[in-house]
Amino acid sequence: MAQKQKLNTDWRFHLGDVADGGFMGFDDRSWRRVTLPHDWAVEHPFDTAYASGTGYLPGGTAWYRKHFMLPEGVGGKRVRLTFLGVYKHARVWINSNYLGEHAYGYTSFTFDVSEFVRPGENVIAVRVEHEDVADSRWYTGSGIDRDVLIEITGAACFAENGLFAWTERADEDSAVLRVRYGTLGGDGARFTLVDAEGNTAASAGADAGAGEVSLTVREPRLWSPDAPNLYALRGEVFSGGAVSDDETVPVGLRVAVFDADKGFFLNGTPMKLKGVCVHHDAGCLGAVVPKNVWARRLRKL
Repeated sequence: MAQKQKLNTDWRFHLGDVADGGFMGFDDRSWRRVTLPHDWAVEHPFDTAYASGTGYLPGGTAWYRKHFMLPEGVGGKRVRLTFLGVYKHARVWINSNYLGEHAYGYTSFTFDVSEFVRPGENVIAVRVEHEDVADSRWYTGSGIDRDVLIEITGAACFAENGLFAWTERADEDSAVLRVRYGTLGGDGARFTLVDAEGNTAASAGADAGAGEVSLTVREPRLWSPDAPNLYALRGEVFSGGAVSDDETVPVGLRVAVFDADKGFFLNGTPMKLKGVCVHHDAGCLGAVVPKNVWARRLRKL
């Protein structure tokens, strides 16, 4: 069964470049401890000496290091490390092994670290480079500004972003949910759609590898803003007759249609879309946005 958790607490942070920061035995005991998500730029005074692209705050280069424990039995498992966002140009090591780099600051990226981790203590090191500070039309922040996740599954598992579902058609009588999937190994897969009360609405088996299946739901509870009904789609990968990996995603059964002449329709009903262009920052509060900021903005909207 899959184990997924956030690795957000007790990171060690140093503003400035260092030699050998990716080495597992590097002495980081004097570094400041921070909790992710973290934006180092907003911790500094505003100054017009800096570029408007960073909100008149400093960019630079910094290092993050994280010591964490893994259980016995991790050998033979698949272990993946995911960063949901680092601004920007992240280079990543684990246990002194260089994993690679990711230049863009707004997309997630994942490394398969199965062959590099071990039971007991492990060390992640991340070098973040944001020297090109005039690189955006809005405030970007600097640092690991989104969650970091670690996932442990059986060797046979869903591929990265290997489970995707969409509504092919839906009305009050029935709905068809299409599921596209990809697995890394395994003997087969199974997909089960469960309603809010935990009742099975539809299920289907599938071969391992890459493919698509259809799930038909009778008398579905359609999703809309006024009735935000959700189902849970559970995917399972089997190996040797046992579940090696499982993943659950929320699903709303609804059909959205955009028509150039008539506008937008949801489940056959015309609707007007209202919105604003809001980037990921909270102004002078930085790129790590407190939830009450989003709540205030939504109330004003």
